Parts: sequence; C-alpha cells; structure tokens
Amino acid sequence: MDLRSLNKDVRRGAVGLEEVLGLLEKLNRRLGKVERENRRLRERLAQYEPEIAKEPLAEEGDGADQCTRYSLADEERRRGAKRTKPERVGRVATAEKMLQADRIEELPPANERSPDAKEVSQRVVWRIENGQATRVGYKVFREPDGTRGEIPDVLPRGEYDLEIVVAVAYLTYIMRLSMDQVCELVGFFWKLPLQKSQADALLNELGTAWTPIFEQICDLLVHAVVVGTDETGWKVGTATSNTAVFSSEGETVLLFNCIKGRETLNKILPPEKFQGTVTCDDHATYQSLRKVQKCWPHLLRKAIKLTLLYPENATYREFLNGALAIFYEAKKRRADKRLSDAGRLRLAQELAAKTRTLVEPHCGWNQATAATTPHAHDFELLAEEFHRLVELDELFTFVKDLRVPADNNGPERDLRGPAQSRKLNRTSKSAAGAQRRSVLTTAFETLRKRLADFNLTSIVQETKTWTKAALSPFAQQLAKLTSTPATNLAPD
Repeated sequence: MDLRSLNKDVRRGAVGLEEVLGLLEKLNRRLGKVERENRRLRERLAQYEPEIAKEPLAEEGDGADQCTRYSLADEERRRGAKRTKPERVGRVATAEKMLQADRIEELPPANERSPDAKEVSQRVVWRIENGQATRVGYKVFREPDGTRGEIPDVLPRGEYDLEIVVAVAYLTYIMRLSMDQVCELVGFFWKLPLQKSQADALLNELGTAWTPIFEQICDLLVHAVVVGTDETGWKVGTATSNTAVFSSEGETVLLFNCIKGRETLNKILPPEKFQGTVTCDDHATYQSLRKVQKCWPHLLRKAIKLTLLYPENATYREFLNGALAIFYEAKKRRADKRLSDAGRLRLAQELAAKTRTLVEPHCGWNQATAATTPHAHDFELLAEEFHRLVELDELFTFVKDLRVPADNNGPERDLRGPAQSRKLNRTSKSAAGAQRRSVLTTAFETLRKRLADFNLTSIVQETKTWTKAALSPFAQQLAKLTSTPATNLAPD
C-alpha cells in the first residue's frame, strides 16, 4: 500500500486506528534498520572520501531528492568543483605607503634643486638602519633640463635596499635555507616583515639585474689558464637533471639544469676559443680534449678501495704503493725551481715510463687467463685506465706546468653545497628558478674568490660600484683581454 492509497482509506474510515498504529510501528522498525545500514555505509565510505563524514545525515522529513546522490556524474562534479579562493587584498597604493613611512626625503633636496623642479614620482624603500628595518619615503623631483633625483642603493623599481636583497639571496642559495627560514631570520634580526612571495620577487629582481654579470663571468672563463670541472645530479620539479661547475683562479660558474655531456662543456669552453688546461676526472665527457690533467686522487681512491676490501691480496697492495710512490715523487720533484721547461718535460717522460712499468703487467691483454672474480676484473680495468691516460699524456701535465694542479678537489668542493641541497630536496621547481640559481650562485662564488674580505658589507659595496660606474670589473677585465669596449650595464 502506498502513501496516497493509505491517505484515502483513512479519510473514508476504511482503515481502523489499530491498523494505522501497527503500520507506523512496522515502518518505524524499517526506518531504524535503514538508518543503521546508512551509518555503516557512511563509515566505510569515509575511509576513501573524508568529506563524507562532514556531511550531515538526512533530517526527518527529507525526501529522496535531498539525500546525497552517489552516481559517477555527481562524484565527478564534486571533485571537479573549484575551491573558493580567498579574497585578494591587492597592491597597497603608493599614497598609503607614504603615510606609513617612518620619514620622508626629497631627491634632490630642496636646497639643491631649482624652483621650477617638479615632483614626478614617489616610492617607499625598506632600509636597515641601526640594525632595524626602516621605511623611508622618497619624493623624486625632475629639473627642467630633464635631470632627476635618483634613489640610492636600490634595484630598478625596487622597494628594498640592496643590502636586504643580497642578504636574502645569500641565505637562500649559499646557506641553503628555505624561504620560510629566510623570512623568519630577517624578521627576527631586522624586524622586517617579509613574506615568501616578496622574497621570491626580490630574488627575481636580483637575478635579472645580475644576468649580465653572469654572462661576463662565463666569457672570462674562456680566457683562464686552468679550468677545473665536475658535475653532480640535480632536479627540476620531478625531472632529473644535472649541475656542472667550472672553476678557475678568479671565476666560478655553476650551471643548474644542464645536460651532462660534451654539449655543456663546449658551451662554456668552446674548443675554438679555450686554449687552457682542463682538470677533471676520467668521465667520458672529458676525453679527447686538447690539454687535460686527470685527477690523481680519483685514480688512487680506486686502488685504495681494492686494497682495503681485499687486504690479503699482495698484488693490490703493491700496485697501490707503487702508484703512491710515483705520485709523491712527481709532487716533490715538480717543486724544484731549478728545473727548466725542458727539464720538466724530461721529468714527465721519466714518470710516465715508471707508470708504464708499474701498470702494464696487470693490464688485461698481458694476462694469460681472464679475470675470474669481479674485483680482479676491476683491478684490470684500473691498470688499463692508468695505461691509457699515460699514453694520452694526461697524467703528468701538472709536472710540466706549475699552474696546473694534480687534483680536481676545488670543483668538488664547489659542488658540496648543491649536493646537500639535493639531499634536502631543496632543488629547483622550474627551469627559470634553475637559471636564477645559476646566476646568483655564480656571482657569489666568484666574489668569494675576488674579495679579500667576503661578507655582506663588502658584497654590497662591490655591487654598488657596478651601479654607480655602470661598468662591472668583469666587463673591464674582459675588455682588456679582448680589446673591445666594456659592456654598459646601466639600466635603461
């Protein structure tokens, strides 16, 4: 019996009161059973869709149309619904910022400008004064002849002192702190209210301003006498990439999100321009270069590993002792200042002959039988590697040229920071972020080599001279090397 038929029968008196009460009791029991089943189903569904637990149960009297519908279309509609974004505050007007400034300055000052000068712009700049962040409002005036006041020590259209911008970049890329930590530090020490989005904008501004510096450092690297190089893994988003370092006496170039191989090497050190020596490990990328010094510690570590893992093997121990003796002799005798260039060449040839005598008996082609164990095969490969490098004249370049080191430790140290960032999962989120990191870390690490006292004050003073002179020292040095005019870095 449906609800409509029951209603008619009750009105006609065809159904008695006892029958109606019995029917209501039956319906009440069925309703309780349905509600218990509904609760069990909601509890099981909440494991997969937590939002279901927050939806209220259907109130008494709710119809079927008001109940939650679990169809495929409804589920897609629920998941596809966009979340309501919070209302954006928007940019603060300059006039409001001027009212919040701690003091107002006029550029140029009233006693230095003519009566006909007109105010053309206003800007509020955060500065560090007496160890605290201070907001300074500037009113910029323009003279009738077109000259105008300039806000000192800020990037183009910037609202933060250069000291603040450099400090944020150093903490982010050299100290490898997260954006949250950087913002907390500047707030703790300087009482500077800085948000993550603002810190990111400051890094973008500095990366754009220092991009010409990065390019000039890369150009200077081509004229270096010795360049050490190495690489390690990196990530851009979820994609696997690489980081490469190129280090000379006065420059350090770090490339993030680069291709591991000859393409990156030829991009930084074009074969038709670079006439110096490359110090590196024995990776395939660095084979067949014009002038190379392969890293001795890389080779010796392989021999040390075999000796430590298999101390009972006298052959491995004798090979290691022989290689160490040749290396120590080369380092000792190269320091003899009485040697001429011809004498150094003879010394290198003598050391190469000793190396051949040491390694040739252990090469695979001199063995009657093939290696029977993996470590014996590794030992044969090591001996053959020594022999190949001797024949290519890549082991004793440091003996013939005192400017060339025997190891590749410098570039390896330069990559420790990026390697730690990778382990902490603080890599680049995008290709643009990787490029910004390349620009800023290259500038900082190059300044570390060139400044006698490397600190925030000296870095800021150095970068201020770039802006004032409109010519960086890198451009001036490059102009002397290439006999071309230095590139003007002044903003448009």
